[in-house]
Amino acid sequence: MTIAVVFLFLCLLIIRILSTFEGGLIKTMLSEGLTITGWVAMWEPAYVFLYGWWPIVQKRNIYRKILGMHVSVIPGSPGGVKMTDSRFLPNKG
Repeated sequence: MTIAVVFLFLCLLIIRILSTFEGGLIKTMLSEGLTITGWVAMWEPAYVFLYGWWPIVQKRNIYRKILGMHVSVIPGSPGGVKMTDSRFLPNKG
């Protein structure tokens, strides 16, 4: 966002410098073009500042819930159920 603010500042500074020259179509076009360009450069940083942080907050909340979970690892299968799939059996040999 800092880069966009600096860029907007430079655009507005150039516009101020252009305002010291005599009026004309080219000066007006450059001034308006720089104004639009500066604000368009601010568009994405403003969007991220206003709306883009919500997914980050949601992920943070999910990770906090995961950190607060109590996890127990118990050897064997629950309820005496036998696991017949060889992927779940310990390696022999």
